[in-house]
Amino acid sequence: MQSVFSGDIEVSIVKGGQEIARVVRPLRETTAGPVIRFKRQFWRVANGIVYIDSGPVRDEAGTAHPAIEEDEEDLLQKAVITANASARLLVDAGPGTGKTFVACSRVAALIRNGTPPSRIWLISFTRTAIQEIRNRLESYLDEPSDAAAVKIATLDSHAWSIQSGFSSTTKLTGSHDDNIRSTLAQVLEDEDVREYLGRVGHLVVDEAQDITGDRASLVLAMIDTIDEDCGVTVFCDQAQAIYGFTEESSGREDNKIFIDELEQRQFEPHELRKVHRTSDPALLKIFTDVRQQVLDKRLSTARKTELVSSSIRELAAKQSGKSWELDMAGVPQNSLVLVRQRADVLAISAKNSAVPHRLRMSGLPPRILPSFAQLFWDFTRGCYVLSCLIGAVMRDGTCTQTVSL
Repeated sequence: MQSVFSGDIEVSIVKGGQEIARVVRPLRETTAGPVIRFKRQFWRVANGIVYIDSGPVRDEAGTAHPAIEEDEEDLLQKAVITANASARLLVDAGPGTGKTFVACSRVAALIRNGTPPSRIWLISFTRTAIQEIRNRLESYLDEPSDAAAVKIATLDSHAWSIQSGFSSTTKLTGSHDDNIRSTLAQVLEDEDVREYLGRVGHLVVDEAQDITGDRASLVLAMIDTIDEDCGVTVFCDQAQAIYGFTEESSGREDNKIFIDELEQRQFEPHELRKVHRTSDPALLKIFTDVRQQVLDKRLSTARKTELVSSSIRELAAKQSGKSWELDMAGVPQNSLVLVRQRADVLAISAKNSAVPHRLRMSGLPPRILPSFAQLFWDFTRGCYVLSCLIGAVMRDGTCTQTVSL
């Protein structure tokens, strides 16, 4: 039975009329209909629900399918997820290629195959990425409670934990950079710290493209200190590097030095290529062809800027003009409009108050607390529909979060 991935979906698992779990899984379109994998078998999905009592997907002979035929791109993900626990992998993953899914599935596979959750360390660059992984990991585990034992934190948090646990002179007033340098010295010189790191069972490093300078030195020192049988899985996307140049790097890409060091340590290269985030041809070209322009080492920075800007203008559905002049009535349903500043989001929303839409803004909760209705009672009328993400205005014709004023 062949299948095609259609992206991740949140599914309710129901048994005996009761919801027993809520999981996030890749949705597969098959000849048997949409299915997901759960407990090592495949189940039909109906309106976001899997009914366990109906049994797993079976073939014409009545045999439950232990697996569904996967295409080459799916096998690229599987190769990372199912790699040996002691493997050291360098995974190049562009946007929309399922990096978070693969990272969570990798951790779940490690736990399923005997690696204690408390011995798995996961390092990421931002608190936002850490929170996303932490929220999603539970749904990938056979025992959701195992997620709490996995040590998931930013590199600065891991460094502070090591420093405060093994140094009597730790200072709360030190800068983040001082904290990193002090921890690096401990990893290189303190035998107790080195013994502690020797207990790590598997290290997962996310967003490696943004690990530079002393932070890169610290991660490399940790990799060199952990046991030789301890696996390491590193995810990176050099096209998204936001700290690629430093004053000390003299024009050389500082993040590339870190990747070079991993390659010299014989990390096994892997690549996730298939974009699951969109099926729009123009967007796919941005995620693939334009990304290759960014990564082309033969091009100067000025030339890359020229090519990428030209490609984005060419592939854009249309030029929207000034953000505050946008007429949402002319925007198709299910459209997402990204803007740079929150002020622009609010300006667009105010201008288009008669058009149903939702606001998604970073740093805000997914719903408005009832107390805000009382606070702004004298200044508002009608119904505001608000939600949360990254400074975007979405129009889909639905009002899922409402506050009556």
